[in-house]
Amino acid sequence: MNIYLKLETYINSLQLFTFMKLIPQEVELWYVYPSLRKEIASIMAEEYFLKQKDIAKKLKVTKAAVSNYLNKKRSKKEIFDNSFKIEIEKSVKRIMDQQSETDKEIQSLFSLIRKNKTLCKIHRMFDDKVPKECGVCYEK
Repeated sequence: MNIYLKLETYINSLQLFTFMKLIPQEVELWYVYPSLRKEIASIMAEEYFLKQKDIAKKLKVTKAAVSNYLNKKRSKKEIFDNSFKIEIEKSVKRIMDQQSETDKEIQSLFSLIRKNKTLCKIHRMFDDKVPKECGVCYEK
């Protein structure tokens, strides 16, 4: 790829970002991360019968935060489809079976969200300015 094409791609990406209300990293921080915690907390409570204090320790959050996740006071909107929820369940199983750490599993889920472009779908839920065929996060 020549330098002019790279520059044009970069400029197009910047122009696209100026129209978006949120950048992808904000979507991850404000919506994806809390929703992942909520789903993980729910699975740990409902399927593994962990107490809130134990869930809090695994997620490295307060017991109050876990309570808010479980009572749907935090991260109210459902943003993950069923196929991604299955991936979350697999991650929780690895955590509970002590095959992996919570932080590692959350990072793995973030990687999957980016790789399969679930992030784009979630971004569109909260920002109507994101074009249907955006791909700005995947341009080199």
